[in-house]
Amino acid sequence: MDTVSKLHALRNFVVNLDPYSEHSAGMTPLDHIYRLLRLDFSRVEFRSPLPVDECEARLQELTDWHLSHRDKNADSPVVGEVSREDFFLYARPSSFNTFQTCLAGRMSPAGTGTRLECQYTIFLMAKIFLVLWFVVGGWIEIRTFYAAASALLLGSSRMPDGGSAWWGLAIPPAALLLGYGYVRFGRRRADDEKRMLIQFLARTLNARLILEGGPNA
Repeated sequence: MDTVSKLHALRNFVVNLDPYSEHSAGMTPLDHIYRLLRLDFSRVEFRSPLPVDECEARLQELTDWHLSHRDKNADSPVVGEVSREDFFLYARPSSFNTFQTCLAGRMSPAGTGTRLECQYTIFLMAKIFLVLWFVVGGWIEIRTFYAAASALLLGSSRMPDGGSAWWGLAIPPAALLLGYGYVRFGRRRADDEKRMLIQFLARTLNARLILEGGPNA
């Protein structure tokens, strides 16, 4: 498998973790976490009068490849990966932010022009963080909280494993609140990125926005 094929496979894997994707089958625990954290995975759709090949060429010309160390388009405000079938774009960050807004999309012919079906998403590492912190960590924290509360109700200040019941009562909610705050802080820093990505596509491809919003808008 060549590099481009690997990138396409990675992009598809990332998008398939999003709620409301065509591959998702009902609500999962991660979907509920997405909603609780107010993460936007809504869909947008554009129409461009340009053919698919021209759209691909323009996007590649004005987008810096996100795995390149050559800085092919170092002055471009947008970084990502573009192919004839699809693209994955995000704003060039001024500083590190795990929870940037990304735009994943695919291009298909529509008459003499191009249809661009897109969905907002986040980086794969951000999704891994959510799974580890809120799904795996949340399960451990709930068990710890339950053990601590049970010990205190029975009149003991120690949990069965010998740990402090008071710490066991305080740490789980504090950890969940810390994770929530980290995510919301990152998303607050990304407030303007949706508008910037939409304007970039509209300007670069002479595209018209025909749909914005979705189940998680």
